[in-house]
Amino acid sequence: MPRKIKYSNVLEKDFSSQKDAYNYFQILRDEFVKNHLTGYEKGFFTEDTPISLSAMYALLYDYGDKEYLKRKDITKPYEKSIKHFWFATVYNGYPGYALHYEKFMQHKRETCETCAKHFICGEYQKELHELKQACAAPKVFTCFPGRQETSIKTKVSNAFRNAVREQSLSFRSTKKAICEKCGARAERLGGEVDHKDDSFKKLVEKFISEKKYEFEYLSSVIKEELSTADGFHVFTDRQLKEEWVQFHKQHASLQLLCTECHKEKTRKERSNE
Repeated sequence: MPRKIKYSNVLEKDFSSQKDAYNYFQILRDEFVKNHLTGYEKGFFTEDTPISLSAMYALLYDYGDKEYLKRKDITKPYEKSIKHFWFATVYNGYPGYALHYEKFMQHKRETCETCAKHFICGEYQKELHELKQACAAPKVFTCFPGRQETSIKTKVSNAFRNAVREQSLSFRSTKKAICEKCGARAERLGGEVDHKDDSFKKLVEKFISEKKYEFEYLSSVIKEELSTADGFHVFTDRQLKEEWVQFHKQHASLQLLCTECHKEKTRKERSNE
């Protein structure tokens, strides 16, 4: 007996579950990557790309999460709110590809009195900064799974990771693209920076214990950078951030692993917790 269709016309196909719909989205995303159709301009969705531009607009109309779109100031008609979609890394060296979009500029410099007096006003600069954004597709579309609210614990962990991301990127730039465990090639996103001795989690625990920070305080000094990417949380306490950056620089032992070795190491660490 065929399974009941619950999500119709998801990128021009029908699915019985959110998982199946998202798996198809990932398959199409991988087609962009395989064919080198990623990045700004080069990766723009058209009617001839694996995911067509019209199919993305249809997905917004049919399955766009209203609260999410409202928070991001994306309004109907979506064709006049968003002019481009593409896949790219969130940051240079960040593992995986995320969906990006570019909104139309709403601010009109030619009719803005402040722009006329000061060349570019603060509102124009703010909007210009927020036009291009990365997003997590499961949070945007209700036909995909995993839209639950991120826990406070995860937000704090993300803030710790994001604070030292530059150290990871710097380390990657100095290493040959070879997995330090199995010797396989680990080029571009195939290689992942790993904490060799103490895991990242253990380093965070040691830092919190040594500096005597309370979790309640840590959770009170984080915010989400809405102009960067979904789930990109940062610390608002500059002293805390600097202390952690220096602690990580002093105590972290990093290595470059291929994707499979990194997954295996992570599984072992979690099973031993």
